[in-house]
Amino acid sequence: MPEVGCPIVRRFLLLARRRPGLPALLGPDGEILATRGALAAAIDVQRERLAPLVPSGSTVLLSLPNGADFVRVFSAFRQLGARVALADASAPVDELQRAATAVGAAFLAATPERLARSQLVLAEGSLAVAARRKPVPVELPTGTVILKLTSGSTGMPRALAVGAR
Repeated sequence: MPEVGCPIVRRFLLLARRRPGLPALLGPDGEILATRGALAAAIDVQRERLAPLVPSGSTVLLSLPNGADFVRVFSAFRQLGARVALADASAPVDELQRAATAVGAAFLAATPERLARSQLVLAEGSLAVAARRKPVPVELPTGTVILKLTSGSTGMPRALAVGAR
């Protein structure tokens, strides 16, 4: 397992190694959607697929519904050292583009249907990743790893920058 710089992902992977059969995600009726071991394996596979595409230090705008796919993709991006800007999973594509501009994201990650008109670098299952043409870098506070976006209803979305700790 590669060195994981993100404390949340590192802790989860440690727990998954210790007790892989325990539940990681539960459904609305308490059913087990994923065990720790299965989710950790899926994160590892996702990281391997994204590694050649997303350089460490990149900013990625992530817009997926809550669930196993979100956890898998978020964790893989964090393992790669990417900053992740979290956008509403139901936001229209033009809003995602505005948010990506606001945070200087080099990549968009969402469902394939939502990124159908984008320059895809990866499309598999429930995930599509699009590279943005000539993203303009945005200066972020040192140590920023997660960006929580406002809706941008009164103009350009703004981001709350959060560090790894």
